[in-house]
Amino acid sequence: QEIRPQSWSRTTMETDIDVVILATPPGFRPLHIEAAVEAGKHIFAEKPVAVDGPGVRQVLDACKKAKEKNLAVVSGLCWRYEQNTIELVDKIHNGYLGDITGIECQRFNGGVWVRERQEGQSELEYQLRNWYYFTWLSGDFNVEQFVHEIDRCAWVMKDEPPVRCWGCGGRETRDSKDHGHIFDHMAVTFEYANGYRFHANAAQQKGVSGRNEVVAYGTKGQVNLGRFITQMHSGEMARHQKKAEQMHQAEQNAMYAALRKGEIINNGTYMAHSTLMGIMMRDACYTGKVIDWNKALNSQYRYAPSDLNTMTLSTKIEAPSVAIPGVTIIS
Repeated sequence: QEIRPQSWSRTTMETDIDVVILATPPGFRPLHIEAAVEAGKHIFAEKPVAVDGPGVRQVLDACKKAKEKNLAVVSGLCWRYEQNTIELVDKIHNGYLGDITGIECQRFNGGVWVRERQEGQSELEYQLRNWYYFTWLSGDFNVEQFVHEIDRCAWVMKDEPPVRCWGCGGRETRDSKDHGHIFDHMAVTFEYANGYRFHANAAQQKGVSGRNEVVAYGTKGQVNLGRFITQMHSGEMARHQKKAEQMHQAEQNAMYAALRKGEIINNGTYMAHSTLMGIMMRDACYTGKVIDWNKALNSQYRYAPSDLNTMTLSTKIEAPSVAIPGVTIIS
């Protein structure tokens, strides 16, 4: 199937549809959200919603306009629509753990698909077909996938932005030209204004022991949101027994139910902020430097090419080099 440029113009959006589902590679998400809002369409936007600071700002601006135009923006950060998790986070926010003292998350699993280069392919087509392995398209694996865990932690922390983060990462098993230039492991610490810390660890390496969890710690105990198990200091254990609706379906149902009632859901702020936390994590690992929230949000550094609207498969594009901590600079 031929790949065509993935940009939307005003003309393309002049249809009688009411809702658009945005699920192309994340590098196009800011452009598509902006175009959909301009065209007056309700939006379901898959995670993440950007790959760099300029993209996050573009999304925040578009979602602000969506509110003014009474347009829905529903996020693909699906854990926020999982009923057991909703109830558990609500309990945490209402004092179940006492005062939150810290939080951590891990996601360790194997890699994803590789689509080999075909004879006659341009570099741009090759990168589009292997979008996961190029930061300008995916944001790197932690922004594209691990953003789910980052978002759950941000949710528990009541979406208060962290002040800064630092950490390390690299690529040990992604050592082939077929793996683009993204990393395969990252570990960072986010620090909040009150001194509390959020530890995030992720890896995509074939053969590793799988692990996926979010653990919140408080003065009264701890909660594992990954397995829906609660363990208090007293030794009390509890497991949610309720079989909730599949969360990917629940987010769709919530959007359409609200629209039918004339109500508007706008997840724009938290989906952009959780994406930015993933971007901070990645840039801290790429550079080996401390990354400040405000600096990341206001960064002028663009991973995505500036000519997304006019690209064709013959557009010249370079194969990026792998970031080197302590050498790579992101301003």
